[in-house]
Amino acid sequence: MFNINGRKTEIGKHGRPAANKISMKTKEFKAGKIAIETSKRDNYYLFGLADDEKNTQEYLIFQKSIKADEQDKDLGMDTYHLEIDDQAYSGYGICDKIVLSRDRLLIEISKKANKIVKKFDTVIVHFKATDKKFEEMIKMLKVILDDKSALLTIEK
Repeated sequence: MFNINGRKTEIGKHGRPAANKISMKTKEFKAGKIAIETSKRDNYYLFGLADDEKNTQEYLIFQKSIKADEQDKDLGMDTYHLEIDDQAYSGYGICDKIVLSRDRLLIEISKKANKIVKKFDTVIVHFKATDKKFEEMIKMLKVILDDKSALLTIEK
């Protein structure tokens, strides 16, 4: 059993919820591109997964300012930002749980954020990464999540 947004869910083949147990609001895709960036000039950290580098249709991006200013803090934008496929499906600090395993990233979207992210309550992204890239992914997610790193579970 696996807990997705407070619901017990059976895990099927390949570590994902059994087909008959997936929420109607689960987004699932396979990533062909893993992006990890730090831009001091543009003041951000970025971790992203996309289906295709050149013809991107599906993606998710975690991003956080390297240094938040007072306005960011006042507006609640001094935490991570998650975007799924479009800015319409994005928000700050909207995850209840993030599980990164060797070949899969699972994200549970907070129920309070469902007004922002109406389309998804769970996102599952499958990927292939070298050992070095996987360690870079872990490191960047921890940097981006910072004080919210308790949300992150690493399964090696």
